[in-house]
Amino acid sequence: MSSDVILLAGGSGTRMRGVVDDKVLAELGRLPVLLHSVHAFAATKAFGRFIFVCRDDEQASAIRTLLERFEPLDAVFVQGGSERADSVRAGLAVLSDAATHVAIHDGARPLIKSRVILAALNVAKSDGAVVVGRRVTDTIKRVPAGGTTQVLLEDLDRSRLWAMETPQIFERRLVEEGYADPAVLLTDDAAAVARLGHSVTIFENEYPNPKITRPEDLAWAAHLLDSAEIDE
Repeated sequence: MSSDVILLAGGSGTRMRGVVDDKVLAELGRLPVLLHSVHAFAATKAFGRFIFVCRDDEQASAIRTLLERFEPLDAVFVQGGSERADSVRAGLAVLSDAATHVAIHDGARPLIKSRVILAALNVAKSDGAVVVGRRVTDTIKRVPAGGTTQVLLEDLDRSRLWAMETPQIFERRLVEEGYADPAVLLTDDAAAVARLGHSVTIFENEYPNPKITRPEDLAWAAHLLDSAEIDE
């Protein structure tokens, strides 16, 4: 079995409030944010093609330059779309012929560990679809549609709630079929497969795997990098 990885790097980054020009290229420790993920996937030796879904040619050129510090990768660059699902479809369109499985990962999640990637990939090879996730520990309330303040709050059973992370890894034919209809609104890769009626296995991630979305997330990720909590 051969596997490819799609790295989504072209998010708008509006919640970074202009603190950095490009959050996936921002420095985190000794590497830009995106290269932490590249390193983790490359270290597994389990992935053939690395597909970078970029915002534009300028970003793609910057990532190509960064990759020069790695041993040669089978790297392909494509331009993303206006929605996440469009970007995933662009990545799926350039999978290698040999790929039987595909991992989809947010380039703004720099702390993913190689051991988690490999374990999730093994699950995907047996179950067909797996998503890395984390149990919800906060109390979650749901408000009525359109409600903001002074509304009746509904308690949700957090024992049944999971926060979805990436990578999400699938048998190729499943994820291609799940994304085949561009009219279907999808915000999550697992949803693309679930809509086919196929079960999705949750792989519990015991390690921090935050997504960089706000300026303070960079400081938090830097702290985690320096802590023993995420040591290999």
